[in-house]
Amino acid sequence: MMAVEIFMGASVDKLKKCYICKKEMTLENYYLSKNGNYNFCCIPCDKKRKAVYRIENAEKIALAENKYINTERGYVNEVIGGIFQRAKRKSTRKKWLPDMSKQDIYDELMLYVQDHGRTCEYCKKQWTYVRRLGTRGEGQKSRRSGIETNFSIDRLDTTKTYSRENIIFCCVGCNNRKNQVRLSDLINILRVWMKKRI
Repeated sequence: MMAVEIFMGASVDKLKKCYICKKEMTLENYYLSKNGNYNFCCIPCDKKRKAVYRIENAEKIALAENKYINTERGYVNEVIGGIFQRAKRKSTRKKWLPDMSKQDIYDELMLYVQDHGRTCEYCKKQWTYVRRLGTRGEGQKSRRSGIETNFSIDRLDTTKTYSRENIIFCCVGCNNRKNQVRLSDLINILRVWMKKRI
């Protein structure tokens, strides 16, 4: 009898009533916030509530995301994050998982900015951080017709992954023009150009 009371007392302490569906559930069915409190509604109700909010406030959310993405920090974080996202995609293309973390890439960028400013390493033009409203997440399609002076990260040698020695901070225009050109191709082009020039 005593063991049952202790067990029942322990289970009662761990039950919480959802504010929306009014069901009593264990605490594992609630999100735990950073301040140590459990959410006012259960996880299923919270997911439904958030889905309805996203539908009803789609324009407001798009404007808020666009405002952040057009800041330097927001745009740079999206570009860096995109490198890691492309490595996880299911596609037949070669995946280049970076040899460094997101923070390492950001730190390298800050060192580059200290020495060279916010300019493309190839053409020396000033970077911009502009994303048109509604183009986030469109990837390659939106970049081709995008703003050529926007910040981008290139691999100097396209046969190697993103690493400290192989990343170049440039503009979208230079990155798109260079695209899949290998260093060996550039050497051959220069060799032919020098030969024809003489």
